[in-house]
Amino acid sequence: MDWVSALLAFLDDRYAESLYPISKPIANALGLRRLSDHFPSFCFAAFAFQSAFVISGIISPFISRHYTSLPKRTRYQWRVKSASQLNALTVLIMGYTCFHSPVLEQDKVYGWDASVGRLSAVAMGKISLQTYFRRDSQIPIFSFLWDTIEVIVAGGEIAFMIHGFACLCIFSLGFKPFVAYFIPRSLIWEASTPFLNIHWWLDKTGRTGSTIQLVNGIVLLSTFFCVRIVYGAYVTYHFWQALYSARDTMPLPVLITYIVGNGVLNILNWIWLSKMVSAITKRFTAKDEKVAPTADRNIDQVVEKAKDL
Repeated sequence: MDWVSALLAFLDDRYAESLYPISKPIANALGLRRLSDHFPSFCFAAFAFQSAFVISGIISPFISRHYTSLPKRTRYQWRVKSASQLNALTVLIMGYTCFHSPVLEQDKVYGWDASVGRLSAVAMGKISLQTYFRRDSQIPIFSFLWDTIEVIVAGGEIAFMIHGFACLCIFSLGFKPFVAYFIPRSLIWEASTPFLNIHWWLDKTGRTGSTIQLVNGIVLLSTFFCVRIVYGAYVTYHFWQALYSARDTMPLPVLITYIVGNGVLNILNWIWLSKMVSAITKRFTAKDEKVAPTADRNIDQVVEKAKDL
C-alpha cells in the first residue's frame, strides 16, 4: 500500500491549498486544525469507496448467481459490504505502516504525523449510500455518523448508537490533533471486519452451516478475540495511561469522557463477542431446522455494526 500513501501524499501536497476555501471553514468550525491539510485525501477516499459501492453492483451478478435473486435491500447491503471490505483492508495496511512514528512516540496525546492524517482521512472517507427517511431516498453520509443515525431512526440497540457516535468522535478529533498515536492502533481492530463480511456473504449465497462458514467463523471469532479483546485491552491501558499523564493539559470533563468512553467500547466488544458466539453456534447446532429468525437478526446486526472502532 506504499503507492496508496504516496498517491494521497501527492494529492494533499498538490491540492490542499486550492481547497482551503472549502475545507478551512469546516475545519475551523469543528476545531479540527489538521483536517484542511488532508481534505484532498478525504475526498479521494470518499470517491474511491463510493466507486467500489457502484462497481460492486455492476460486477456482482457475474460473480455470484445468487445476487440477482436477493431482495433489493440485501443487494444494497451487498454493495455496502464490498466498499467496507476495501476500506478495512486499506486501513489495516496503512495503519500498520504508521505504527513506528518517532514524533508520535514522543507525544502520544498531542503529537502529529502526516501519515496518520492520511490514514484518518481514509477511515473517515468511507461514504456509503444509506436509505434515509424513505426506502427509495438515498443520500451519502459518513459511515460512523450513519451508524449513529441509523440506530436512532430504525430503533436499533443503544449499544450500536454508542459505538457509532464514539467512533465518529475518535477519528474526527484526531485532526485537532489529539491522540493521533492511538488512531492506527485502534484501526487494527478492523482485522475482524473482512471475516464479518465474508460470514454475511456466505449466508446470502446459500452456504449457511457449510464447512467454509465454520472455518471462517472460527477465524472470525479468533481474530475478534485477539484484536478487540486482548489487544484492545492492551491499547486501552496505554490510552488511559497517556491521558492521565497529560491530565493537567485538558479539562477534567474531556479526560473523564475519553477514559469512560473507551472503557464502554471495550465492554461492547465483549457483548458483541458473546452474541457472535451464540449466533454462529446456532448455525451449526440446528442441523435439521432453519436457523431461528432471532439468531438471523442478531448475527446480521453484529455483522453490519460490530466494526470500525
